[in-house]
Amino acid sequence: MFTPVRIYDYLWAFSLIHKQTAYGTATADASLINAIPIIGYDTPETTQTKYTDQSRIGKGHEFSTVERELMRDIRLARTMDLSSAMGAFVAAFVMGSDAITSLSPGYSHVLTLANPANGKQVPVFTIAEQPLGPGAANMIRRIRDLALNDFTMSGRAGEVSQLQFNAIGSGFTSSGAFSGGFPGITTTHVLDSLLAVFKIGVQGSGGALGGTDITTRLDDWSFTVSCSLDEKNGYQPGGGIYRTRMWFGERKVSAKFTVWVDNSQSDMFDALLAQTEQEISLTLTGDTVGGITHSMQALWPATRFTAVKIAQNQKDDKVCYMITINDADIYLDGTGTVNQAFQLTFVNDITAYLS
Repeated sequence: MFTPVRIYDYLWAFSLIHKQTAYGTATADASLINAIPIIGYDTPETTQTKYTDQSRIGKGHEFSTVERELMRDIRLARTMDLSSAMGAFVAAFVMGSDAITSLSPGYSHVLTLANPANGKQVPVFTIAEQPLGPGAANMIRRIRDLALNDFTMSGRAGEVSQLQFNAIGSGFTSSGAFSGGFPGITTTHVLDSLLAVFKIGVQGSGGALGGTDITTRLDDWSFTVSCSLDEKNGYQPGGGIYRTRMWFGERKVSAKFTVWVDNSQSDMFDALLAQTEQEISLTLTGDTVGGITHSMQALWPATRFTAVKIAQNQKDDKVCYMITINDADIYLDGTGTVNQAFQLTFVNDITAYLS
């Protein structure tokens, strides 16, 4: 009698610290020292592109007699609670640059968009997935060359913040026993809006934590960062059915904020109409564990609002400003607090990313 497996009884083994040394070279099992449980139905999807003669005439029937595989693809979409460890991991692989400072204890990771002059190949990683339960060791699948195309972070009061991301692999997978045994589940520390700080101010109004604190007026927030993976050109003549590279394309940053209307002022409309460059910061502070206060800070050093409208909040039927910032309104003009289009800073217990 067989033992059925539930989809949410899967584990991922991977490395928070290490990227692959090269595209096409899987990270060894011994380096896949971290593990997290997956959330329902987020297992990777493998697809094949084939040639067949089904539509050719002259066979005397409408069915295929020959086929040939031309390309293989694998993709993954995942949603999970935002933690200081996984948020930084995902952002590092999409953005491409991690500047590390030791805080003793803990580490600060300043994540920025990689300089294209240093190459357009994105960092990639390997995972091994295994169902739990009897016989699980016979169902281990390794997926190499996973590149992250984009991520979205979002949250609101009273809820744990969320992290969603999309990954594309080379198409190559393998199976077999995991050397040394699957690692135990890694402890992560979630981030929510309980100790959030949200500030908007005219650029130069006090740095990353400057501006006017309007946290009490913030209802919900979300932002998306994409590196627009050049998935089509990952295949090349002579490369077989798998991708042999993955380049990033146009990087994009967008954000949306819902802010309660303050009857005494029209500040959001004023900022929209004046089109004055704004500096925006959102800080989430989590638990303090072992002397490390886990946190995330998102910083837009120079931006302008694309749209501001007054609308009824869908949840509480109260009047809100709906603020939209698209990728065309994220500036890199050298006048921001930092000369970056967008910057994410995480504090956690992970020594490095992308090493």
